[in-house]
Amino acid sequence: MHEFCYPILLVEPEFTDLLEEHKELGNALNDKVEFIVDSQFNYYDADGKQIEARFAQLVSALKHTLSHEGHCCSAKMQLTNEAQVFAAMKEMIG
Repeated sequence: MHEFCYPILLVEPEFTDLLEEHKELGNALNDKVEFIVDSQFNYYDADGKQIEARFAQLVSALKHTLSHEGHCCSAKMQLTNEAQVFAAMKEMIG
């Protein structure tokens, strides 16, 4: 497995999880993880191999996560880069 720059985002079709450190990764990886984004905004598949950016999928998964967590205006969010996605996740978990 690749050594990611933490924190990282684990992205599933309708869920995004923010992991702050490596020790959280083992319990969080599952067969639903579509890709990972590290803090340097590099994208990886679930096996740790670098892939092309999937920003639209990242935003979609984030909006599903925020909506599920009770953030009513997530559909109106205008996210234009990965830094904003990381900031939104950090704000959500407080």
